[in-house]
Amino acid sequence: MLAIGEKQLVLKPQDLLVALKIAVNRGREFTLTELSTELNMAVSVVHGSIRRNEQARLVSRSAGNIRVMRSSLREFTIH
Repeated sequence: MLAIGEKQLVLKPQDLLVALKIAVNRGREFTLTELSTELNMAVSVVHGSIRRNEQARLVSRSAGNIRVMRSSLREFTIH
């Protein structure tokens, strides 16, 4: 149960698309601009998607690299 004032995280459909795009391209490091171009989305939409995916612990970012948390993403897509 959520505490008072705490908001529940809601993922958008494009969040799964962004996470899967990163996941299927192992070894490739994407910039937000590259993702936005290849997915035909605005950079701001991709940025928001990455942020929500981070909050859901489906991706992580460190030193500018975006990495998918494969076990979490697999579990999320199955259920």
